[in-house]
Amino acid sequence: MPENFVVGEGDMVPLMGGHGWDVSNQPNANWVEPVWLMGPYDGTIVDYEPMFPLTFVTGDTSNSYEESLTYVGQTIKELPTSYKLDYDASSKYATLTLHGRSAVCKKKTKAPKGKTPKVKKARKA
Repeated sequence: MPENFVVGEGDMVPLMGGHGWDVSNQPNANWVEPVWLMGPYDGTIVDYEPMFPLTFVTGDTSNSYEESLTYVGQTIKELPTSYKLDYDASSKYATLTLHGRSAVCKKKTKAPKGKTPKVKKARKA
């Protein structure tokens, strides 16, 4: 897990795992930016996710947040090295981008200079 991450004693859910986070970056009542969580289970990491306040991805104000990630004692090469969360208030779409090594894709791909890869947009509910 990243440095300073802890899992609260008693926070583990049987057969599901828990959440580990950097307690020095713990959200409070005025929570405005995402925080990175990792899910440990049975001595290994089973999921990782940014947790963000609903107000970050709703409303009339566009938001963007980026964070680089490093891990202590990293044994899983495919963990993200950084992530970015963008909310576009005009389209009402949120985009989460994870960066890092893929366990599936073996070659690096890049969009042509000045072009953004086409992504199918999900329908609004």
